[in-house]
Parts: sequence; C-alpha cells; structure tokens
Amino acid sequence: MADLIAILESFNRKERFFLIAHALGLHSKAREPAFSLSDCFREQLNEKIDVTIPTDPEKVFVAMDYHLDWLQAALIFAHAKQDGNSPFPNEGKEGRVIEGTQEDIDLLVAFKAGDQFHLILVEAKAYSGWTNKQLSSKATRLRRIFGEYGREWRDVQPHFCAIGHKESKGLDLEPLPKWMLHDGELHWLHLELPRERRLVRRCDREGDGYRNFKIEGLVLL
Repeated sequence: MADLIAILESFNRKERFFLIAHALGLHSKAREPAFSLSDCFREQLNEKIDVTIPTDPEKVFVAMDYHLDWLQAALIFAHAKQDGNSPFPNEGKEGRVIEGTQEDIDLLVAFKAGDQFHLILVEAKAYSGWTNKQLSSKATRLRRIFGEYGREWRDVQPHFCAIGHKESKGLDLEPLPKWMLHDGELHWLHLELPRERRLVRRCDREGDGYRNFKIEGLVLL
C-alpha cells in the first residue's frame, strides 16, 4: 500500500485550511502549511481510542472540513494497482462511490502506528446538539467508506469522536456502523466554549416567536 498520509495531504484543497495556516503561521519543517495537535487535545483523543497518537507533528496529518469524497478517493488511490492518471469506475455495491457533494468531516487526524494507518474522524457541535437525521446521514456515508466493522481496508482503522459543550441526549445509535461506537456508545469529547455569546432570533413585532415564517423583527440576545 502507498503512503496514505501523503495521499490524504495531496487531496487537501480546503481554502480555509490554507488561510488559517497562513494567518497563524502554522507550517511543517518543510515550510508547508500544516496543522498540529495541542498536547491537551492529543491526550483527549488518546483517552478515547486504543492507540497512541505520535507526539511528533511531522508524523500526524491534521485537516479541517475534509471532504468525504476526498477521503474515499485517497483510500482508493492508496490501494490501487494502477497509476493515478487512469480513470476509476465510479460505482459500487450501493451506487456511486464518489458522490460529488460537499459533505465533510470537521476534523481529520491521520497517522501510522505499526503497519496500520489510523484515521480519527471528529465531528463538532458548539451551541447546538446533534439530531438523529444529521448523525444518520453521516453514518450512512461512513459505512459505505469503511464498512460495518471498519474493516473495508485491511490496513486502515477508522475511529469516530463527537465533540461538543454538552453531550447530545436521546440519540438513536442503532443506525450507526459498529466501528463508530465503543461499548454501544459514541466517543464524546468536551469542547470548552466562551461563557457569553449573542444570538440572532426571529420574532414578530412584539418580540414573540416568529409566526408564519415571516421575519418582522430580530431580537439580539
């Protein structure tokens, strides 16, 4: 298998990634734009998964808003016997392999441990919580990429973590593939948020909840 980390990096075309790296002066030893994990966040992740993330940032690929089409393509390319300039059939057991959508993962952490590549997929919610519809939609696509037990690619182990200020309650985890869960539950990480943030909310002229979906005014909370 080819170097999956290098291939994942080669697909990363996210403008915000390059803007943030440029604005904050984040780069690798080779002066390429690069994110690196803080010690605190790396320890948070280490507590949730069964493998230790390398402390050397040069050995860990970190990307934001990484498209799932890119992730799927990188896995195909890393395992392909043909060169990258040859066309690949865009079809599988459940339809199109590459969907041509903007669906992404909020944070991707990738590294190699032994002979296995580990991919940690982190989804974040700040001031809102997960809904079953959102989680189920993401799970459907991830099942197609990694399979029910995360063994679709023999040398790749996926992990899933959800991060938020509060853990979402009442979620139906039954539709999720088994690899996304640990002992039947999601891996949850705590996200620290500022205490006070304002909110724009629809309302009527009296300041009550909006009616008939017509914005008569705004309340700044």
